[in-house]
Amino acid sequence: MYILANLFVLFLFQSRTAAQNCSVMACSSSSIPVRFPFRLEDRWQPESCGYPGFNLSCDDLGRTIMRLPYSGEFFVREINFPVQQIQLYDPGDCLPKRLLQLNLSDSPFSTTYYENFTFLDCPVNLTSRYSAIGCLSNSTRTVLASSDESFVKSMATVCSIIVSRPIPISWPIQYDQGPPDFLNQDLQLSWFTPDCIDCEMEGGVCGFASNSSQNIGCFRIPAKDGVKIFVVAPGS
Repeated sequence: MYILANLFVLFLFQSRTAAQNCSVMACSSSSIPVRFPFRLEDRWQPESCGYPGFNLSCDDLGRTIMRLPYSGEFFVREINFPVQQIQLYDPGDCLPKRLLQLNLSDSPFSTTYYENFTFLDCPVNLTSRYSAIGCLSNSTRTVLASSDESFVKSMATVCSIIVSRPIPISWPIQYDQGPPDFLNQDLQLSWFTPDCIDCEMEGGVCGFASNSSQNIGCFRIPAKDGVKIFVVAPGS
């Protein structure tokens, strides 16, 4: 019993120390908090504070950036740690264009739902129940996108097909609720490794068991310590 008690105390001490080695970080006072499995690529945070493939960075305006290997940079709007989802948006404010070229290969992220969308090149004065994609349209053409095959067929005489391809969406489409607007929403991605859902639900924080280990541990930080967020100054 004495040995077990000592091991329990030692575990708590090691857990507290390991958790404190990797502070919660942020790019600015108004930015999202960044913690394991993510890390900011900054000299203040060692590589052991993040899981491979989860590196983030900051721009000069204090916005948080994620770089996907084959799809470029996105701004991070939110990270939902308990459900392991990250919400991204396009720095150029044209997410539909980015989705056409989205490739999640060699990244730890995936999307739960895909829907086949057809992008249409239509006359500029066309009236449709689908809103034009402003950033892809211009003074001579209107670009629409729909996953409704019957609608696409009905437009065949006035529009030409640009491309049809699977597009990641946040949840299954319910056509009885009207035309969906997924293309103008944020890109929502999930990760499954490391799996920290149970740890998060129990109020813990995931991290490597040690600086030299790839094993994941669940650490508990005493409530009296609170949560400290360190802001990384741009360019530092």
